[in-house]
Formats: sequence, C-alpha cells, structure tokens
Amino acid sequence: MKDFGDEISGYNNNAQIIKNLKALNLKECIENIADNMILCYLKLIELQLVEDSEIILLNAWLNDIHLMG
Repeated sequence: MKDFGDEISGYNNNAQIIKNLKALNLKECIENIADNMILCYLKLIELQLVEDSEIILLNAWLNDIHLMG
C-alpha cells in the first residue's frame, strides 16, 4: 500500500510533471540518458513530488548499470 500511495502524486500531478519535464534542457543521444534522468529527478525533487532520497537510489542504479557495461 505504501508503494501505491507513493504513486498517487504522479497521477494527481501529471500535467504539472509533463510541463516541468518538457521545459528541461535535456540533451539528445543515448550517451546523455543518465544525465537527463538525473536532471528529471532533480526537478521532481524540487517540485516535492518525490523524496530527496530518490536521487541517491537513482545514482546507485545508474552506477550499477554502468558497471554492467
């Protein structure tokens, strides 16, 4: 139920999320996916739609993906 509760803000703020993420200066090309994801998460944190700790988890996940090659 906690996971479900955490998802509700995404549904309730869908238009705000789209507007703010579209306004980001994201870079094209596959090499920029990690940097773009970080920018998106930082914006979601700034909007208080996800918790600050999410950036730590994202960085750990990106590091794991990088190590896998």
